[in-house]
Amino acid sequence: MTESEVRSILRRAFNSKQAVKTLEYKIKELESLRERVTPSYSSVPGGGSGNKIEDTTEKICEMQQRLRTKTENFLKDVERAEALITFAERENPGYGVILNQRYIIGFSWWDIAGINNYSRAQVFRIHDRAVTYIANNAKHETK
Repeated sequence: MTESEVRSILRRAFNSKQAVKTLEYKIKELESLRERVTPSYSSVPGGGSGNKIEDTTEKICEMQQRLRTKTENFLKDVERAEALITFAERENPGYGVILNQRYIIGFSWWDIAGINNYSRAQVFRIHDRAVTYIANNAKHETK
């Protein structure tokens, strides 16, 4: 396994998590919008293009379906990433801490540095060593 492949697997887990979080946020926003929309009971036609509550509810349902799909993909991506992280942890528990915080939890590099009382450069060094270790040693164990 190359370093590029390791980084790709880890990045996919991170990106999947971000996609799930984004969809969750959009769904909450639409639900909030739907709650603010009140039906009009006027006898005068409004000239609108349909029922806004129904339209918003349809969008929410579509997004919830996309969220389910993205969540399934996220779980698959995380499973692969966790196998690599577990492998790296056997060599050095610090590798697992950094990799889990970044790719499974989704922390920023700044957050990881602060939580662990490291400089960002130190976090990147540990990360790079972990990726190199996985690439050089995880031949067939994690597939």
